[in-house]
Amino acid sequence: MENREEQILERFAAGTATEQEKALVSDWVLLGRFPDLDLSEKDINASLARIEARLALVRSVKRFRLWPRIAAAASIVLIASVGIYFYQKSAAVQDYDQVALQNKIIPGKDKAILTLADGSKIDLTDAMAGGLAQQGGVKISKTADGQLIYEFAEAAKGTTGFNTVSTPNGGQHQISLPDGSKVWLNAASSLKFPVSFASMSERRVELSGEGYFEVARDKKHPFVVSSIGQTVEVLGTHFDVNAYGDGGRLRTTLLEGSVRLAIGDNVSKVLVPGQQASFGKGTGIKISAVDVSESVAWKEGYFMFNNESLENIMLSVSRWYDVDIEFKDNDIKDDPFWGTVSRFAKVGDVLKVLERTGEVHFKIEGRKIIVSK
Repeated sequence: MENREEQILERFAAGTATEQEKALVSDWVLLGRFPDLDLSEKDINASLARIEARLALVRSVKRFRLWPRIAAAASIVLIASVGIYFYQKSAAVQDYDQVALQNKIIPGKDKAILTLADGSKIDLTDAMAGGLAQQGGVKISKTADGQLIYEFAEAAKGTTGFNTVSTPNGGQHQISLPDGSKVWLNAASSLKFPVSFASMSERRVELSGEGYFEVARDKKHPFVVSSIGQTVEVLGTHFDVNAYGDGGRLRTTLLEGSVRLAIGDNVSKVLVPGQQASFGKGTGIKISAVDVSESVAWKEGYFMFNNESLENIMLSVSRWYDVDIEFKDNDIKDDPFWGTVSRFAKVGDVLKVLERTGEVHFKIEGRKIIVSK
């Protein structure tokens, strides 16, 4: 089975990649992220003339290990320096990788803690697939791909109490709630929800951090997400809530359906797909049209920054790689950056993407990343 990178590269070669995926492949090429295939400048130039033939050949024999790398390298609209870059990889990236490896700085993965209504805790990172716990008529289990599933019988209507799933720095997790709704939790986040929605007039959950929701339709029982100072009410839809408070603001982005965002008792707004509501203390709700792919890139396995401040970017890096961040020059915190890179890349690769601007530099000391001009 093809892995995620190979699927993206195949779409890229076929001309069906999204703008986000194109940017990601460009980063891979510039960073030399193909360690199991040594491509010299001569190899790359030769492949330009033979790329279509190679694509046809490898598709017929399903040799995915070779062709996507040649296809990707050949398809980046003739980056003149690509061969030199492969040959002369910057010392900074090599240093980053070496120091990060020594200090065990690695990308995040699926890991979380489930806290049951009775206070007992289950480490979902280490838990084997299968049944985890039983509460009344509710059976909690973990699938082979790591999802947390709730199955409940008619007898579960009287079941009370709340469960909480929490992800640490360097963790993420997917949950299927008792009503069939699905939630993806980003790093350093938590979701508190009832053991069963069966006897409730509304399906209310509490979010800290960031979560992406695909809500099961139920017109008689609205789904409500509470987070710091705001509530989001839906009937059935797809949306992302970023309640980290980065930059002093909460952000709710709607991909499908409609949601009503409420602040306190008097202020509420209805979003339509493609809109984002941004709420900051004392500033009210700001509604704007956005590229929704940026808001959910984390769920798809990418960092994607579009005019994002360096401070917020480094907060995301801190949560995902479980590292501390220190700014030597505070006046660069608000500098905007653009870029896309895999969340499963080495931390050195992420830093190099930012360093390409020439406006910022990094140094790793232990599990701390120092940011300077």
